[in-house]
Amino acid sequence: MHDRSPLGISLSFETLIAKQIKKQASTSDDNNTDCSGYDYDIIIIGSGYGGSIAASELSGLSDNNKPLRICLLERGSEYLPGMFPSRMAELPAHIRINSTGKTLKNTNYQKKHEGLFDLHVSPSLNTLVANGLGGGSLINAGVMVEAKASVFDHRWPSSLQNNSPNNLSSGYYEEAKQKLGAKNTHLDNTIERHSQHQQQPLLKHQALKNLAIDTGNPQQSKTFSAAPLTIAMEDKTNNYGVMLNACNLCGDCTTGCNHNAKESLDTNLLVNAWRKGVEIYTGATVLRISPRKTTNKGWILSIVPTKKRRQTQEDGLTTLSAKKIIIAAGTLGSAEILMRSQSPTLNFSKQLGKKLSSNGDMLSAVYNQKKPVNAVANENIQPDKRKVGPAITSLIDLRDETSQPILVEEIAVPGPLQRLFEEITTSIQSISMLATTDKETHNAGNPKKDPFAINTKEINNTSVFVLMGNDGAKGSLRWSSKNLEHRNKSDGNIHVHWPKLSENPVFSTQIHALEKLIGKSNTGGNILRNPIWNLPLNFSPENRKSKNGTLITVHPLGGCTMADTSELGVVDNIGRIYDASENEKENITHEGLVVLDGSIIPSALEANPALTIAAIAFRSISFLKKEWGLDDNKAPKYDIAPHTKRPVYKNSNQIMETKETRIEVHERLKGQITLIHNNNDPIQCDNDLSLKHNRRCRR
Repeated sequence: MHDRSPLGISLSFETLIAKQIKKQASTSDDNNTDCSGYDYDIIIIGSGYGGSIAASELSGLSDNNKPLRICLLERGSEYLPGMFPSRMAELPAHIRINSTGKTLKNTNYQKKHEGLFDLHVSPSLNTLVANGLGGGSLINAGVMVEAKASVFDHRWPSSLQNNSPNNLSSGYYEEAKQKLGAKNTHLDNTIERHSQHQQQPLLKHQALKNLAIDTGNPQQSKTFSAAPLTIAMEDKTNNYGVMLNACNLCGDCTTGCNHNAKESLDTNLLVNAWRKGVEIYTGATVLRISPRKTTNKGWILSIVPTKKRRQTQEDGLTTLSAKKIIIAAGTLGSAEILMRSQSPTLNFSKQLGKKLSSNGDMLSAVYNQKKPVNAVANENIQPDKRKVGPAITSLIDLRDETSQPILVEEIAVPGPLQRLFEEITTSIQSISMLATTDKETHNAGNPKKDPFAINTKEINNTSVFVLMGNDGAKGSLRWSSKNLEHRNKSDGNIHVHWPKLSENPVFSTQIHALEKLIGKSNTGGNILRNPIWNLPLNFSPENRKSKNGTLITVHPLGGCTMADTSELGVVDNIGRIYDASENEKENITHEGLVVLDGSIIPSALEANPALTIAAIAFRSISFLKKEWGLDDNKAPKYDIAPHTKRPVYKNSNQIMETKETRIEVHERLKGQITLIHNNNDPIQCDNDLSLKHNRRCRR
């Protein structure tokens, strides 16, 4: 076990660079030179579900009676409770934007390579993914839902199809739930286990439950259930000895948990891997991989510091060698690394960068329902007083009931996004009312209600939904820059190309299904579609003939899809990358080269993808351990340290008192005016009028 860094379980990439320099300086000392010639036995790129599972499951194993030397490289930073943004004013410092357009070029957002929220902007599909130790688990809702058996059809490798005896339902889903904290021995971990919810059900949870009821025919009500979550419902110590606090129901899950309640990967699997000797480094961006020139075995990684200023300070690329590499950099990250790594001597399938899916993601709101919902967290209220709940607590499952499978989940708006949501929602609601008949009585004087002013009661009665379905997975990934030199020096240079995605019928079907639910449940409200998609924003040449605009997904899938042959996919059923060299006519894979993340999923999952990605990773690692001849018989035994308390960066439960702002307005009107005398003669006058308004105080 290595020493804990000041932040937690990781060390900075600069520490690794210094270690390599020291190692190179002492190569003449046989005691400091590994006889294998590799820096590490296994290097894992990325710390999302695939990377963390690989690190945890492989840690502590041995190869030929020697403990494995494993290194995990994460592009982003490590986050502790109190480090995530808790107010809108703090958000900009955590955003990284990669854009194909000129409007965002050379902005501060594009220079924040270490930003937690990694937004890829493109004409077809915007994607939002995480950039930090723990990957998407840092900012997702922690929902662990299985994909339906019908998803695993002919698009998947035969061994993973729903009729295969060794598919994900043969124990891998269950293993993933247990190890990720979404289930204990007996029950799923849902909001129903939270003491405050038991005493008084959360309003947004109850609102979705009411939405599922068919008031005219209760027997036709839809399937409603609480969602399994990786969020602590009571103070507890998890399976890896890390102490977690009960969720305080603040609603800020999707901007990062500042209260040590979310069981993200940096609290379980990565802790387990670190305790068993895996070296974890943050701030390391892997640009490409290449075969070792001195031998046919092993790989070289070319790495740069993530922070831009560090890239200018360091002299060139840092290289590491490994016998095996597991690429788990996320859907966009893994595909980009492989696309950049292709060369005459390193060939991949022609399917690389294809079969991309948005998972059918759609955001929608139902404005001003009949009953309070409390789905919008107020950043000015102390977090433990909000009673909003975890981001997602429940779902309505329509995947078996419609021709187009749909999953509906309620979701909270986190405090840092409160003001933005209120302004956008109020504006869209006012615009949508222009198409309706005004039946209100209008009296003289000022109107009782300003249609563009935020109405806190109506916002409190507004539900927000995320819907998922089958989009066909026909997107592709392309280079954003034509400049080859620029591509090779930095990451984030690919975007999604999918011109007709916005017209895919899945999205209009989702909205129609939501309309039917509202009508039959009699819960009221006005549906507000995602304004970027629904309004005719023809700013893109791709979409000029489209009546809809750009969509956004937080669940991008595909790009390195799995299949039974290299003609159909990039990797095989356990993630080994196909060698598509011209002289290789069979389905040969590159030795020691694996992809394990959402990029290998060959279709939309019609549900939150985290659990399926994790189950596939557990399955793949179980096969790879046997293939690579790894065992734990000779490996040292590690005891779980009981009751390990995580460091806390700062207490985020207290709201800093805002100072009173005093406003005093003085107006002065000065100029020439013409007055008319009683005899109708004009009188030229110089006017100087000063008005002083009463002083007002605002917070």
